Amino acid sequence: MFNIGRRKTETTPIFAILLDKIYFWFNPENKSGTLHAEKTKEYQINPVTERIIKSLDVNKVIIVNRDHLKLPQEFQNLCLKNDLKYFYLSEKLNLMKKIGNDPNEWEISNKSGHWNQKAHKVVGEAIARKLIDIIE
Repeated sequence: MFNIGRRKTETTPIFAILLDKIYFWFNPENKSGTLHAEKTKEYQINPVTERIIKSLDVNKVIIVNRDHLKLPQEFQNLCLKNDLKYFYLSEKLNLMKKIGNDPNEWEISNKSGHWNQKAHKVVGEAIARKLIDIIE
């Protein structure tokens, strides 16, 4: 079973396996099984994604991208067109890594995985600053 899963990840993005339909809302061209890095087609908004974005309450929803890749420009444009606020955490997390504080490294276990305490602090402060800007 592990070998089947391993082989699947060689042709299908791991997030497509984990998130199934949700992944394809943001990456509709990946249904063919091409890896994220191999994408050559222009990104197109899935109609379901567009309906979801249009239905969101702009006073209650903020889109936070915590991925290392920026949101596709077409998705950013859709958010702006619908007055949705969005921001990136990747810049903060990438800066941490650049200065030698890998946000996913756990010193105590010498393993890498989910954000560590320092990353949670950086992310929390970044989100707090954004929320303060919105409130004021």
